[in-house]
Amino acid sequence: MTIKNLDTIEALEVKLSKRDKGIVIRYLLKMTEYSRQQLMRLIKKYTHTGQINWTPSLHNGFAKKYTNHDIRLLAKTDERHDTPLNAY
Repeated sequence: MTIKNLDTIEALEVKLSKRDKGIVIRYLLKMTEYSRQQLMRLIKKYTHTGQINWTPSLHNGFAKKYTNHDIRLLAKTDERHDTPLNAY
């Protein structure tokens, strides 16, 4: 989040009407492209701690299904049968 957006979150701490809070949240949703659930989690974290320490994940979260050896064997089999990979 940018500094400008953090200033906008600080506006939520000030007593805003429910309608005005909704406007600020919709603005943040549009500007940050976060999901509503993720944005609400970040706002809650910011209001409790005063900071947001976001770090991107270093791995993709999916386990590797086939080993490199399996992939090479599949490629060789495709070559022998004259069928390219992903020919479906």
